[in-house]
Amino acid sequence: MSFDTIQKLRDACVCSESTGCLIWTHKSLSKEGYGQVWSGGKKWLAHRLSFTLARGPVDPALDLDHLCRNRACINPDHLEPVTRGVNVQRGDSPRLSALRQTSKTHCRNGHPYSEENTYVRPRGDRLCRTCHRAQSLTSMRISRSKAAAAISNLFPAVAA
Repeated sequence: MSFDTIQKLRDACVCSESTGCLIWTHKSLSKEGYGQVWSGGKKWLAHRLSFTLARGPVDPALDLDHLCRNRACINPDHLEPVTRGVNVQRGDSPRLSALRQTSKTHCRNGHPYSEENTYVRPRGDRLCRTCHRAQSLTSMRISRSKAAAAISNLFPAVAA
C-alpha cells in the first residue's frame, strides 16, 4: 500500500468529534452501505482497507465488526475482527432484536415467561401477564380517581 492510498482514505472521510468515528463521505458505496475504494488494482471496502493499513491483514473468513455501530466509520480503533456469527449477534436490526427478546426467559420484573404467564401478541412480541395485569389495574384506578375528581368539580354539592 502506498502513501497515495492513505491520502485517498484521508480525503474521503471526516472526523466526528463527538464519537471519534472517521466517517466515509465519498460517493462510492457498496449496496450494503459500506465505503469502497480502489487500491493496488483491487476494490476494497474502505473500513477493511483502513484496518489492514493500521493493524495488518484480516483473515478473509472474519468480518470487521463496527463497535460504534456506524457502517460509514473507517476508524480502525472502532473495528474488531470477529466471526460472521458474532457480528450478526451484535447487530441491531429489528429481526435480531426480536430474536434476542424471544431468548429471554423472564420479564424485566423477574416474572417467568411461562406458558401460563405469557401472552403472545399477533405481531409476535410477548407480554408478561402478571405485569400487564398490574399495569391495567393501576391504569383503571387512576382513571376512576380522575373521573371521581371530575364529577366532584362538576357537582360540588354532591361531593360534600
